[in-house]
Amino acid sequence: MKFDRGLIIALSFVLLSLGSATYVSLAALNYLRLYPALDEMQNQMPYQVDKLSFVAGANYNESTLTAQISVSNPSDYSGFRLRTVSLSLFLFDQANRSITLFSTPNVLDASQTVQGQLGPHAVDSITLAVPLTSDQARQIVSFDNSYSGNVMGEVNLRIDIVTFLVPVTGSVAFTRIQDVALSSN
Repeated sequence: MKFDRGLIIALSFVLLSLGSATYVSLAALNYLRLYPALDEMQNQMPYQVDKLSFVAGANYNESTLTAQISVSNPSDYSGFRLRTVSLSLFLFDQANRSITLFSTPNVLDASQTVQGQLGPHAVDSITLAVPLTSDQARQIVSFDNSYSGNVMGEVNLRIDIVTFLVPVTGSVAFTRIQDVALSSN
């Protein structure tokens, strides 16, 4: 069977055109989901500190404070990238919130660049280490011993999301403040 060269070129052109039209349609549909997806992120706040842990080391300079953070994309939009996760926190006694450790201006803070894709309906989990000096670790141990089982952290969490508009608008920041029980080992 012999094919006409002109027919093959015409069919190739039609297939290329259909493929291009499909790609452009899907990209446009995804673009139309951007602003509703940003609204969902703002309203649902699908980002939180799941766990705040302090592990005392053999020496105070080996102690660690970590925050387990989850960030999810509740939408169908597929263009979110997680850029950075940061937090600041202080500790307080759950029974008496006026008893604090590391309150303003001495809050503990940490930040981590993530650069991960956050796909539709996906969840990303980040472990953020909060740097401590030996003196800060010693203070946490003392505070935990004094108010054992009742130590909470007030965490101010910030996530920065990047879209294809980053050259124009920069990243989009979302914040939330939450109280999280401090678990210690």
